[in-house]
Amino acid sequence: MSDPVLRSHQVGSDLATRVKILRDLVYSKESGVYNPLMRQIGLLVTEGCKARADMCELRAIFDFVVKNVRYTGDITRKDTFAGALRTLQYGGGDCDDHSVVCATLALENGFTPKWRITSNTGKSWDHIYCMVGFPKNGPSSWVTLDTTLGPGRFDRQPPFADFRDFQVMT
Repeated sequence: MSDPVLRSHQVGSDLATRVKILRDLVYSKESGVYNPLMRQIGLLVTEGCKARADMCELRAIFDFVVKNVRYTGDITRKDTFAGALRTLQYGGGDCDDHSVVCATLALENGFTPKWRITSNTGKSWDHIYCMVGFPKNGPSSWVTLDTTLGPGRFDRQPPFADFRDFQVMT
């Protein structure tokens, strides 16, 4: 499994670079959707749902990440980006890591995810979370998976001053 990507911490850093790093992690052979272990985890997470119960699967993904990935900050003065398997192995990560895990699990279960990057103040881009197209076939709405908000916050968004959405799939 590859080590996390580290770079100098820059609040409000270039969004295109940040999104590219996150996409690369989602599609990584070592830790993302191209790793068979991630497919197995994705299916195990949603095994309690009936076939075609899309909302049940999304809630299962949310609950799994909340339970297994503790929110924690980055290393001092470094942005740290980890793939889904590495984040699950560590048992913790920041909003970037939570977003990668949610997007990877969503893709493994046939959903179309995107990321919402927000600014709390309007001065810098300081938060990211996953949103998932619902239903799977022919999405007509988006379900929020901001697992950093904790238990009981399924499909809720934090307050923000501004946002930009980025597709996970290229």
